[in-house]
Amino acid sequence: MRRSSMLATGLIGLAGAAVACAPGAGKFGVERSSPGPQHVFVITNCATDTVIARVVPPRVFVRMQTDSVLWHVAGQTVRIVVEPKTSRWPFDNPAPPHLGNRSQPANSGPVDPNADIGIAYPYKVTATCEPPDGGDEVTVVIDPDVIITNE
Repeated sequence: MRRSSMLATGLIGLAGAAVACAPGAGKFGVERSSPGPQHVFVITNCATDTVIARVVPPRVFVRMQTDSVLWHVAGQTVRIVVEPKTSRWPFDNPAPPHLGNRSQPANSGPVDPNADIGIAYPYKVTATCEPPDGGDEVTVVIDPDVIITNE
């Protein structure tokens, strides 16, 4: 038997948050990692009455020419499904949904060359959590965004 829970927000990108600029930070005030796949961790911890779910790091910007996203599972997460919430999706291939588990991260594939830069693309991560006591699996929906940049 499965239990379901809903977590309203987690975020990848920038969704109305104020961010202080640091030396070397990009135009959105977020320190950049090297070009290439951006690693995101979907972490859940579930017990009988409590589910904690988060996306780490909370802000990831994907460069137009060089990046993709790898969503890794962590904590008590056993599998994830990443899919857009609208018909707009900034990644080219493979088509969503993007599936991941403990041995294989979900992979966005490359950025679509026609993706709009600097706007939020809403999507959801459905994570399945396995309690350590062997209880029923719990499904949690995290509702983040992704931002495409040209930096």
